[in-house]
Amino acid sequence: MFEKNRVVIKKGGPLVISGKIEIIDEATHKVKIVEMVSLCRCGLSGNMPYCDGVHFKYNFEQDYE
Repeated sequence: MFEKNRVVIKKGGPLVISGKIEIIDEATHKVKIVEMVSLCRCGLSGNMPYCDGVHFKYNFEQDYE
């Protein structure tokens, strides 16, 4: 069972989105359905748009603004 959709902005980290998440490409083709996904905010991930934790290496500190 999926929980209510939720977006959490991790200070110095990714956007963590949970709930029933349907990921689609720009042509609206369904890629997959997940219960949680972390999306990169630092722009340095080697697996864009997904977070791969590289923000720790570079001390990414962007706040919520």
